[in-house]
Amino acid sequence: MDHQRGRSERTPDAEAGQAGGQWARRDDLPMVEPQPGIAVQSIAGDRLHVAWIQIAPETELPLHRHPHEQIGTVLEGAIAVTIAGETRRVEAGGSYAVPGGVEHGGTTGSEGVLVLEAFTPVRREYLDAEG
Repeated sequence: MDHQRGRSERTPDAEAGQAGGQWARRDDLPMVEPQPGIAVQSIAGDRLHVAWIQIAPETELPLHRHPHEQIGTVLEGAIAVTIAGETRRVEAGGSYAVPGGVEHGGTTGSEGVLVLEAFTPVRREYLDAEG
């Protein structure tokens, strides 16, 4: 499990290739920008990926789909999330779940949003983009 490439601190057991853990601070994680206005910082294990996603005000995430199951919780701000054709405004403290393969997207308003999202399986494209 070398997903973090030194960006998180792994326990001695993990460093030895045995069962172990990782430690990370969001401020220390690299940032990936999959599109303008979207910044992603991640930590991942073998099967689970958690990402802090900061989305700028007035940014659209076009409708898309991927095989990963996704659960998100809005930490700051708000976003209009569309899942399978239904749109709802999700504010700080609200959550949503997107089954793998289901079309979804979102649009931020004037305040932007910070979301904590979990994906399974791991979104390799985010980790690979970290270099």
